Amino acid sequence: MTDRDRQGSIQISMARHLRSVADWRRWRYEDYNRDERNLRCAGALDDFATYVARLPEEDARLQRLAVIAGYDGEFQPGQQTNYAIGQFHFYNQDATFDGFLDHLLELAEDDFTEHGRFGGTNLPPGDDPWS
Repeated sequence: MTDRDRQGSIQISMARHLRSVADWRRWRYEDYNRDERNLRCAGALDDFATYVARLPEEDARLQRLAVIAGYDGEFQPGQQTNYAIGQFHFYNQDATFDGFLDHLLELAEDDFTEHGRFGGTNLPPGDDPWS
């Protein structure tokens, strides 16, 4: 698989993931308390998924996401990235698609470098159970 194939499939996979979270938000509206913010978030995620699917394959953000948030060509966001996706336009409708993709990339970088180091990186040498 070439880098181009990996990026292309990450783009499609990311759009599919965004639509899945949008479906979850619609379910939350129906199942929970009819909070309109769920529907607003769902609609924004559907539109954002379309935006991501239509980006040029050469988009550097998608290429980087393929490396740090992709596994076998599938978009698999970390905790911070996935949480942000689930909150898109829920509280604040000012985020643009372009700005949100930049933000997701920053969060994905954080998720990628965390590697489960919940104790931080200030452990004494030889005392890091995750190394």
